[in-house]
This record gives sequence, C-alpha cells and structure tokens, in this order.
Amino acid sequence: MSADKWIEIDVEAVKNNVREVSSRLQQGAKLIAVVKANAYGHGAIETARILCGNGIDFLAVSFFQEAMELRTSGIKASILVLSPITDAGEAGQAIQNQLTLTIASDGDRELLQRISESLDCPVRVHVKHDTGLGRFGLDREECLSVCREISSNRYIYLEGLYTHPADPSSYTYTQKQFQQFQQMINRLEQEGIQIPIKHMANSIVFLRSPQMHLDAVRIGTLLAGQHPVGKFPRS
Repeated sequence: MSADKWIEIDVEAVKNNVREVSSRLQQGAKLIAVVKANAYGHGAIETARILCGNGIDFLAVSFFQEAMELRTSGIKASILVLSPITDAGEAGQAIQNQLTLTIASDGDRELLQRISESLDCPVRVHVKHDTGLGRFGLDREECLSVCREISSNRYIYLEGLYTHPADPSSYTYTQKQFQQFQQMINRLEQEGIQIPIKHMANSIVFLRSPQMHLDAVRIGTLLAGQHPVGKFPRS
C-alpha cells in the first residue's frame, strides 16, 4: 500500500458493535469474537485489544500463526484456533502459549495428546463436528469416539464442541444441522460427557435464530460493522 492510502477505524463504532451484539445474546451465551484475516483487514492486534477491553469472552482465528501474533503482542485472552494444527512443533508452541485448539480428526487428538504429555502441560480443545459443511470435521461416529477418548484423558480438557452452518441463509438446512448437532450433544450427555461450551451460530444464525445461540456465538464481520446480506433484524 502506497503512503497516500490509509484505513481509518472508528474505535467507538467497534465498541458500539460489541454492545449491540452483547445485548442480543441469549442469557448465559458467551461472545466469541472472530478476528481472522487480520480482523477482516482492520488490524488484528489493535482490534483484539479493543474487543478484549469491552467484554468479549473469547477470540478466534483461523490459523496458528494468527493466534501467535496475538499472544506475542501481549493479548492474554482465550484464543480459539479454528483450523487443526498438524505440525508437532507448532502444537508444542500452541500448548505452551495456552491456545485453545481444534480437534477435527482422531489424528489431531493423537498429536495433541502426545505433545501435551511430553510437555507435561494440558491443552484445552474444542471438537469440530461436521454436520453438513463438508470442509473438515468429525462425522457422528468419529465425534462420539474422539470425545470418549478425550473425556478420560488428563492432558486434554474437552472445553468445547462446535459445528459450522453450511448455508446460513437457508433456515431449513441450518435447522437440520442444528438438530443433528443437538442430537450429538444429547448423546454425549447421556454417556456422562459434559461439554461446557457448545457453539454453532455465526453472524447470520445469531441474528436469525436466537434458539441456536447455545453456550456461545462466533461473531466476525458483524463486529466489524458489516451487516449480513438478507433480511435480518436491525433493531
């Protein structure tokens, strides 16, 4: 970018966006602020500092490198890395820096178990259950198996379970995914596996379907001031 171009961010607008989103959360639901892709171009470090000072519960990013940039800049909040880490060296750094990691395969579980045991350092994880997006994640039987394995492991703390809407503009398909996700939650609870943070809603689902807020919502572009395309509540 040449010297005669700049982006001006209204800090008060960001704070107001947090307040507006927080006011619409269902009781008890946490706010996970997604600051991937350099906080959608607004500056990840600066944006994270504003968000952390205004009541968000979690940060989330796509990749390990994004999370480490925040940590090394002094951001102490919980940071969820949404893409699984497959490199042993990065896994070790992530665990030592107390990042919250995604497990989307049994191989992910095995890696984090091995590294956390070798470091004698526990790791917090959120398991990704694929209910229809098809990008990555565990199917029904895989999810049950991995959660059972983790629930008895003293080095891996199963803090979260999440899924991602495939087509949030389609209420019918999103409802189908939500029902499948709820079935997984119910099955795990029947087996005595309690997971504190279950989450599915992104910005569109957050606005359209309050019953899908569950224990947390993941909000990205809405905090950045971009209202989703479509007919959603604005007041």
